[in-house]
Amino acid sequence: RGSRRIGAPNGEFRGPVRCLAPTRGSGLRASRLDVPAVFTPARSTAPPCPGLRPLLQTDTRVRAQVEMERTFGGEAEDWFTDLAAIDGGFLLVGTTYSTEGGQFAGWLLTATSEGDEVASQRIGQENDQVFSAVHVLADGRAIAAGYSRGEQSAPNVAWAVLVDTDRKVEWSRRFNARYLYGATSLVGGGMAVVGVGNSGERRSAGWVAAIDDGGSTLWEAQIDDEYGDAVYAVAPRHGGGVVVAAIHPVDQSTTGPAVIAYDADGAFLWEH
Repeated sequence: RGSRRIGAPNGEFRGPVRCLAPTRGSGLRASRLDVPAVFTPARSTAPPCPGLRPLLQTDTRVRAQVEMERTFGGEAEDWFTDLAAIDGGFLLVGTTYSTEGGQFAGWLLTATSEGDEVASQRIGQENDQVFSAVHVLADGRAIAAGYSRGEQSAPNVAWAVLVDTDRKVEWSRRFNARYLYGATSLVGGGMAVVGVGNSGERRSAGWVAAIDDGGSTLWEAQIDDEYGDAVYAVAPRHGGGVVVAAIHPVDQSTTGPAVIAYDADGAFLWEH
């Protein structure tokens, strides 16, 4: 029915809300467990949830402390765009120009939880290739998604790579789209990738596809309207299919968020 931002008057963030409970009126009271927080919309000081004290107006703050900081790559342009947790560390993906080849290439790097580099590899041989996202499967393999830049004036082509637990490439596929920005596992097997499709016009078109374990497309759907769309994130639905987060333009000058669901066969379910 509505939303309210919970934060300090000066806009600083001071910790998560851990519990919500109804007040005697028509509002909600928020509480947390670990440290005094800074704001409550309720007037009562009684704890709204068992074992929790109310949010009080205090100056207690939780500040993040840097545990480690590392720099990777060479002397040219290199950057990371996504990472995922793996046993004992992290899997990071991005783009590198520092390695051999004279072109940008997809970059996959494994690091320990302390930030020490374990392995680094360049993936991609044709034109400039970029990784935008990575997702680790339940069996330890990983899918890295991005795009390959088109030759001269040709459009970019969506591109994804599946690597095994030793980070060796199992397959490399191009798709009927221009960019990939996210990937996930699907309930019951397979994966989904999302990004920007080929609208046939100058505007962009949001795009989502389900693929099997070998990278073949099972179904795809395009989100296209008068002003263009793009899909940036995807999550599996418990009943099968996916839910995607997208940018959905309201008019030529205004954009807004959209959340869209598809079933296991790629049929549209709902949009908010």
